Amino acid sequence: MKFDHYTKVVLTVIALCLLWLCARGTPPVASAAATAVAVPKVVRAQRFELVSMDGKVRGAMRLGGGDSPLFELYDDKGEARIFLGVFDFNGSPLLELKDEKGVARVRMTLYHNSFDKASPRSYAPRLDMADDKGTVRAGMRLDADGSPHLALRDKENKNRAGLFLFSDGCPWLSLQDKGGDIRARLSVESDGHPVLQLHSSVGKSLAMATLDVKADGSPGLRLTTNYLGAEGDEQIALAVKPNGVPALSLRDKEGKMRAVLGRTGLENMKTGEETTTAESSLTLFDKEGKVLWKAP
Repeated sequence: MKFDHYTKVVLTVIALCLLWLCARGTPPVASAAATAVAVPKVVRAQRFELVSMDGKVRGAMRLGGGDSPLFELYDDKGEARIFLGVFDFNGSPLLELKDEKGVARVRMTLYHNSFDKASPRSYAPRLDMADDKGTVRAGMRLDADGSPHLALRDKENKNRAGLFLFSDGCPWLSLQDKGGDIRARLSVESDGHPVLQLHSSVGKSLAMATLDVKADGSPGLRLTTNYLGAEGDEQIALAVKPNGVPALSLRDKEGKMRAVLGRTGLENMKTGEETTTAESSLTLFDKEGKVLWKAP
């Protein structure tokens, strides 16, 4: 192949330029790694903002009081709708979902009630749901031992209903009046027998009616003015014993037996001999426990 004089001159100039670049240590073609912009592996700041095309801040990550890390998402009006944070004073994380007025309607956290950083950390999950005024109306939590609790509250933030499952496996449903006093309770005890209790509110008394079915299958109804007393202190008791025999007993306010309709055991004060009355018998006692009248 023949080259004219002009082509030879151009090729000679290019060759001399390449030799000059090589002599300086510069490669003829730059590598992609050399031309890439250096990207930092860590970005450090105290606040980050997510901005829309029209300049509105729609999200922010920042440090709050006590250097607690916080993250917020905003609607198009600039109102915070989602809040996520970890509080430095006790390490509890918190998630809040807010309505358009900024009222937290749903709050979820790992609750730690100690303000002492040195105390053992024992967290319990908790979920609260509030009305449009921010009053918590329903709450669910797990205690430190894993026992779940569900509470329902009225507009005055008074507990009105509660559902519990205690660590021993006993479920408990309680219903409360507008003052927060328990008026009814339904439970299943550790031995498996169900219990329904109704409480009086007159004068804040401890009167109570109890309906239950014992583990042996015997049902009973007990009325008392002191539910803190032991079983047997009730004023009126109606029960069907395991052998199928019904009985009705009446006691005075001191807990002394005063009348029994049905089979009952009697002890002769002189001989100590014990006898049993008939199923249809009626026995009346004085305040000392002595038999006043019995038939048949």
